[in-house]
Amino acid sequence: MSMLAAIALAGTLASPQAKGVPEPHSIVYSGIPGMIGDAEVRMDSHSVTMTIGNGSVTVDTLTLLKNTRAADSAVKVKFPWTSRCTNDDFLVPPSTLAATWDKTALKLEPDWRDVATANLGPRFRQKVYLADVTIKANATHALRVHYTMPLGRGGLDNLLRVAAYGTTYAEYWHGPIGRFQISLKYSPQTVFQVYSAMPNWGWQIGPNGAFLRKDGLAQGGEVLLFSFYPGGFQGIGGKDAKGGGGGLG
Repeated sequence: MSMLAAIALAGTLASPQAKGVPEPHSIVYSGIPGMIGDAEVRMDSHSVTMTIGNGSVTVDTLTLLKNTRAADSAVKVKFPWTSRCTNDDFLVPPSTLAATWDKTALKLEPDWRDVATANLGPRFRQKVYLADVTIKANATHALRVHYTMPLGRGGLDNLLRVAAYGTTYAEYWHGPIGRFQISLKYSPQTVFQVYSAMPNWGWQIGPNGAFLRKDGLAQGGEVLLFSFYPGGFQGIGGKDAKGGGGGLG
C-alpha cells in the first residue's frame, strides 16, 4: 500500500484541524519561491515533502515553471526565510538552504529587499535569498530546493512541535499555481499525537504521514502549520529530557 493510500484510509480519524493554531509559538520556515523580473512565468506545480525527525524537519521541494513568452527571460528567483519567535535565540539558520535549476546548482545571494523592517516587530525576522536564472522561450524548467531546519515550538507548555511552510509568494507568478501539494513523513516514534493542521484545507492525516493538495492556488499569505506532540519524554518548557520512551513528560 502506498503512503498516500495509507493516509487516505486513516483520514476518518478524529480531525485535529478544528483545534486551531497553538499559541504562543516560535517557528522558522521557508515557503513557495517568488520571482523578480519582467517575465510571464507560470508555476505549473509546487510539491513539498517534509520529513520530520527528532527536533528537526528536512524539506525537499520540486517546482515546475513554464515561460509563456516566445523569448528567453532573465529573472531572479526569490527564496524567503522567516522566523516568528517568542524568544530571541530562535534564529534563522540560512546556511542550510540549497537549490538547483534543471539539476544545476544555483548560487544563492542573501538580500533584504521587499522587507518592511519597520513593521516586522522585534520578534519577527525575514531574510530573502536570490538566484539568477534564464527561463528559455516556451520552456518548462525544474527548480529543486533542499534544507533542514529546527522544528518550531508551541503551546502554553512549549511541548508542542510545529512544522511550518509559507505561501506568501504564490501570487508572484503568472496565473494561479496549477497544483500545490505537501506531504509530511514521520513515524509514531517522532509524532506521538497530532494536535492541529492549519489552515483547514482538507488535510488527510494518518499515523505515518499527512497530505494536502490544493489546485489553482492563486493567493498567498497563509502559513501552513502542522502541530504535534513528539514521541519520547519532554522536559518542562520544551527541553528534551534524557532517556527514551514513548509517552509525554
